[in-house]
Amino acid sequence: MVDVHVHLNEPGRSEWEGFETGTAAAAAGGVTLAVDMPLNSSPVTTTLEALAAKRRAANGKLSMDVGFYSGLVPGSETSVAELIDAGALGIKAFLCHSGIDEFPAATERELRAAMPVLAERDKPLLVHAELVSPAPAMSNPRSYADYLATRPPKFEQDAIAMMIELCRETGCRTHIVHLADAGSLPLIRAARAEGLPLTVETCPHYLYFASETIPDGACQFKCAPPIRDSANRELLWQAFEAGDIDFIASDHSPCPPADKRLDEGRFDLAWGGISSIQLTLPIVWTLAKQRGIGLQRLAQWLSVAPARFIGRSAGIEVGNEANLVAFDTEATFTVHGNELLHRVMSQKFIEQFNSLPLAESNEKLLACCGSKWWSDQMIDARPHGSIDELHTAADDVFDRMPRDAWLEAIGSHPRIGDLESLKMKFAGNRQWSSGEQSGVSAADEQVLMRLKTGNDAYYDKFGYTFVVCATGKSASEMLQILESRLTNEPDAELQTAAAEQREITHLRIDKLAADYDH
Repeated sequence: MVDVHVHLNEPGRSEWEGFETGTAAAAAGGVTLAVDMPLNSSPVTTTLEALAAKRRAANGKLSMDVGFYSGLVPGSETSVAELIDAGALGIKAFLCHSGIDEFPAATERELRAAMPVLAERDKPLLVHAELVSPAPAMSNPRSYADYLATRPPKFEQDAIAMMIELCRETGCRTHIVHLADAGSLPLIRAARAEGLPLTVETCPHYLYFASETIPDGACQFKCAPPIRDSANRELLWQAFEAGDIDFIASDHSPCPPADKRLDEGRFDLAWGGISSIQLTLPIVWTLAKQRGIGLQRLAQWLSVAPARFIGRSAGIEVGNEANLVAFDTEATFTVHGNELLHRVMSQKFIEQFNSLPLAESNEKLLACCGSKWWSDQMIDARPHGSIDELHTAADDVFDRMPRDAWLEAIGSHPRIGDLESLKMKFAGNRQWSSGEQSGVSAADEQVLMRLKTGNDAYYDKFGYTFVVCATGKSASEMLQILESRLTNEPDAELQTAAAEQREITHLRIDKLAADYDH
């Protein structure tokens, strides 16, 4: 199986999903190659440096093969050629706000600049096709019908019509991701009959769910474009059988449960995304079998066509990679959340943490923040009701930390670039520190030497170790930050270092919870 639309989110938002957990779930579901989308990570993948950071973050964590797309945002259109030449398998653009402020919508100006370059290199532009215009406001934020009305089919139809015009004008391979609206199919059929290089995918959730069965307040169903009604779903299936839709992709997009706003049930506030990479094959096969569709068509939709889309061969043929999945076509099973391998920070972690013995609680908390004072205060604040409450308590304790406690926390960090001391000295959080400093491992000798010299100068001036939230930063970026902070006055620098420690601690709390779930 080949899934060409997956959000793995590393580096930077690994508490949402990461290479280790995401690819474990993919492999468990029969996926042997996935392509990671450029948003949701931090930094977003719109530069050569960010693409390199993605590769570093993936190193040693993959259960199967992963490729990468890069992104098109205002200002990045000049980088399209070099990103493709560096190995990006395509360029992703949103025609509306992505949900991530660092990944704003591309306008016609950026599209017209990028598409001829992609046409020249025969690489696809992948488009989130919604052109947002005034729509009814939600009178009841818990109502799925109200949410559905805020993203009407016209948004997709207008966007697809615009992209067909640009496809015709530029000759660029243009791909519509996660088609939800069957009313757009006549436009798509006409464009393809004209011979335009237009391809289309849809997702398991659009083929399985229907809006009339989604209860109010059930924000786990929120995605964009939204899940539409059962008549629309039937038309999508008919389009598949007619060959108007090319393949299926999961659009796997986890987030922390708190961001789904399940307690409030507010669709206007909830993050949009469905997490299904481990279940794509059983979902699609169950539905296809009910419709009398055989395994050959399934293999086309889940393997051959998506592989061809990114320029790879697929199928069982002499010379192809033997990435094979075997499954029992007659078996049935019930989905249980604790058997899914993608990353979710569950309530079970909080329940366990609240009941841990004192010594074990201290051990886990000191791996997040190396201050005994902070750890003691966090234990005294138990019980915590949720991950969010744990983060709030951490901030409350941070605001009361005395200078000595900050220095103790900062002193628990290895020096950036001093990889030997990282391996030998900091066993309690060695795995996390190594991942956070992965940018250093790819640095050249000159950068490492300057990091060592800068760390020594920093320690001589301030009396403690230089600390920075290093996730997603290259060695050169960390060196630049270090050298700029060497000019700070001592009081100002302690405030800066404390703020970095606060950010690191929050990331490690999420990693602690995520590691428990995995």
